[in-house]
Amino acid sequence: MKVGYIQARRIKDIEVFQVTANVDKIAVDLLDESDKSNSEGEVFAKLLSEISAGDVIVLQGLSNLPYNDVSELCSFLGSMKEMAVEVQLIDESDGQPLLSDEGFEALSYLQGYIQQKDSQKKKIGRPAKKFADNFYEVYLEYRNKNIKADSAASKLKLNKPKFYELVRLFES
Repeated sequence: MKVGYIQARRIKDIEVFQVTANVDKIAVDLLDESDKSNSEGEVFAKLLSEISAGDVIVLQGLSNLPYNDVSELCSFLGSMKEMAVEVQLIDESDGQPLLSDEGFEALSYLQGYIQQKDSQKKKIGRPAKKFADNFYEVYLEYRNKNIKADSAASKLKLNKPKFYELVRLFES
């Protein structure tokens, strides 16, 4: 079965898509004037639950999906690959490279990268100790015995115990 999906605001857009896509069935998420989907992708979710292996899904482009982040897009493309559902884009400049194996691998890497960066930001507990911008240079002077701890702490605008604490942390 060949199905189409579009987010549209006007009947004219739907009719043009229908003719261009040449599909057996079309699913439409209507958008209001402020670009927000009235159904929040419910029609698309229902469509996905009805498709099976060997089907073809035709989209205007990947930006015409009800997803707001890379993770959701990656999950969609991954499930289409797993189900052996072919994804076709009318506007090939809107995501065609991501449909290849290499494109999907790049998108998967990007998703993992974003998740890793996000998890690093959401640490629970005390805030991490921060090093001054010039800490490394001052540390090298201190380690090479060019300056004493008092002078190093003064350059970093720290007290001596705090300087020693940062040195221990840095060297651990």
